[in-house]
Amino acid sequence: MAVDPKSEDGTAIRRLTPLNTLPGSYFETICNEMTVQHAKSGELLFKRGEQTTDLFYLIEGVVWLQSDEFIVEEIAANSSSGKFALAHQIPRKIDAVAKNDIRFIQIAAELIKQPPAEVFSGESSFMIDDEVEENDGDWMGQLLKSPIFQRLPAANLQKILMGFQEISFEKGEKIVGQDEPADYYFFIKAGECVLTRKPSPNAREITLAKLGVNDTFGEDAIISGNPRNVSVTAITDMELLRMDTERFVTLIKNEILTYISIQELQVYSDNNCLLLDVRAFDEFKQKHIENSTNIPLFSLRMQLKTLKRKNKIVVICEDGRESSTAAYLLIKNKFDAVVLEGGINAVPESFLSQTSVFEVEENDGQEIFLMQEPEVESKTVESIGLSDSNTEVEILRAENNRLKMENENLLQEKQKLDKDYRILLKQTEKLKQVLDKFKAPKT
Repeated sequence: MAVDPKSEDGTAIRRLTPLNTLPGSYFETICNEMTVQHAKSGELLFKRGEQTTDLFYLIEGVVWLQSDEFIVEEIAANSSSGKFALAHQIPRKIDAVAKNDIRFIQIAAELIKQPPAEVFSGESSFMIDDEVEENDGDWMGQLLKSPIFQRLPAANLQKILMGFQEISFEKGEKIVGQDEPADYYFFIKAGECVLTRKPSPNAREITLAKLGVNDTFGEDAIISGNPRNVSVTAITDMELLRMDTERFVTLIKNEILTYISIQELQVYSDNNCLLLDVRAFDEFKQKHIENSTNIPLFSLRMQLKTLKRKNKIVVICEDGRESSTAAYLLIKNKFDAVVLEGGINAVPESFLSQTSVFEVEENDGQEIFLMQEPEVESKTVESIGLSDSNTEVEILRAENNRLKMENENLLQEKQKLDKDYRILLKQTEKLKQVLDKFKAPKT
């Protein structure tokens, strides 16, 4: 008998992973394809070495996973391990035996791994069931509600969730350091931390942000391939989940990011998409693709509200690395973004144009900006995805704020050097006095 999606069994099945990530209509279709089965104590669900690709999920009772009659693990329904398919590796590496009378379902893996494309619509490929969303304390449910994880193939989700490693940090302990290689991606289960950065080795450390439960960090450096540009320090005791770089790249980055060639760019341009250049303004000024818009990567988070989600975005940088980070950020915030492969370095000169500039003074001359001379009317800027005609000024104001911050740090560094110079000068004067005493003729 088919499972009623609204029944008690249907609700329990809906909480299983990755069934909890499928659209509601498709979940109902799968329910019509399955029945709840029974097994008595001691019965085998499957044996080691079997090649069957069906997925077995426990609904009620307890199952032993054993090898040569040695019990490796005991799985109970409704436990954290019970949310996943039992020993899903093919061929089976272990026996699954009912410890007591159990109820379970058996599903063809193809139904979950490769759902028909036509069942998906809207901003994301996957949806989280309302029953799962209600449990705000469930870190797994919160993670799966992320736009990043909702875009992943269902086949990847179980590998990701089972591959996380739990790790703890005490208050005041450094989790990652600036300029270190990117080795892990982190998800915060409990506690808070701060992100800090030193613009230069001798500069004062600047606090950039505070992160808490359900936030993530570490992905930017993994995606770009650059060393970490911030330090992260626990400000309370923390519990984290972490995933190594290789798994993140294979299971998340490679699935999320799409790269297009310069030849494909013309097709995107014809569809009125936004060409978003995330290089520094000076680099953009020297050369850029015609009709592209400049929002430097460091200020992109602040400028997300100026972009329209209905437009596809092609992200451009020097070589494709920073634009990969920017595209991930955009997708994480529900934008449809792709990356120009190879960046500006891969673009023929015929596609590029120079930007003439003029000075704009604001606040009675206290702030001076270099602004791109408008090449299109404001309505054209609006049509490619910007929400108002003052966006360029906002971008340049963000650049100006960054320069002010750098200037403040340089001034502090200069003050320190001046202090060191004065100390050295005094020491030099004392040494000269001592030398003069030695040189003075004895009487």
